Amino acid sequence: MFLRPFSSCFCYALVIVVLVLQLCFHCNAYQFRQEAFSAEFISDINANAHTWQAGHNFPSNIIREELGFLLDLSEPTLHQSVDFGDINSWRRPDNSYGEEEIPVSFDARVRWPECNIGKVLDQGACPSSYAFAVVPAFSDRRCILSNGQHKDPLSIEYLLSCCHACKFDDTTRVCGAGQAITAWWFLHKRGIVTGGEYGSKQGCQPVSFPPCRRSFSSQGSSCKNQTAPQLRCHTRCTNEDYPIPYRQDRHRGKIQYYVSTNVTSIQREILTNGPATAQITVYEDFLHYKSGVYKHIRGKRFAHQHTLKLIGWGVDKRTPYWLLINSWGKLWGDQGTIKILRGKAECNLEYYVTASIPKRDL
Repeated sequence: MFLRPFSSCFCYALVIVVLVLQLCFHCNAYQFRQEAFSAEFISDINANAHTWQAGHNFPSNIIREELGFLLDLSEPTLHQSVDFGDINSWRRPDNSYGEEEIPVSFDARVRWPECNIGKVLDQGACPSSYAFAVVPAFSDRRCILSNGQHKDPLSIEYLLSCCHACKFDDTTRVCGAGQAITAWWFLHKRGIVTGGEYGSKQGCQPVSFPPCRRSFSSQGSSCKNQTAPQLRCHTRCTNEDYPIPYRQDRHRGKIQYYVSTNVTSIQREILTNGPATAQITVYEDFLHYKSGVYKHIRGKRFAHQHTLKLIGWGVDKRTPYWLLINSWGKLWGDQGTIKILRGKAECNLEYYVTASIPKRDL
């Protein structure tokens, strides 16, 4: 085993240790600024950004509550505290990978076309990006491991409603900022059932809350009219038409881990096992990304981090990048994706890449 084993006493404490050790969870809550959505702010970004273009992903009159469905704007809190040591002891070592040559560019969607890796989700009124990144990445890895036999999506709602340790605060709310590594741990310890998108009737526990409209051209009811979903943890299949019993529908991962901060190791992780998750520091200019290779230029930092699915890398006009899928729908960014500068720990991306290997349930 390449990692220190986690004992049962670890349980729900993992989430908080990472909080204490990481960089900005002690920050004050983000103070909403209407000017950060103005045409002037976006023009200023474009005047100073040499590798990417900004544009209007959201209306300039967006309200704080609507922004709060994208990113948790609450005051960061610690609902548990424990001394768990150095997170580097949880990292997968560089020498645990093979010596496969690293291609200049790689896209998991192209490498494994039999799996639905390119699916762009919309988290709706639920600012829990960790769930909308970890669960799809685990679904992708399960599909890859089975050579395309297991394509059924896994249940984001199950993770949201049942993993209380994944949240950062001590309230009863289901939707809020959380920790990706703890979500991977939950998949290892408890497992997860199948479940598709809202309205899909797929799997044991499909998502029960809808996406919402965040721009002038998208469909559905406005996010301004939504409230955060209140979900319950069910130990049964909520989809009555699903034929497999709940207890036979559980899928687990092996031990969770942080990938090494070494760029080559992150690339080998994705080459070998498929998409992983990356937890990043978010700034106001991130909201306005449209194309090119993102590098922070302007704007304040949000208190909570944001998690995306990491699916590849490449080079754009001599600028190396990571390729990621966000969970704000296809109308955000570049069809729901973003390229972030690679090799410079931009937004701290390379520090917080996490993953797990699915257990075979063939």
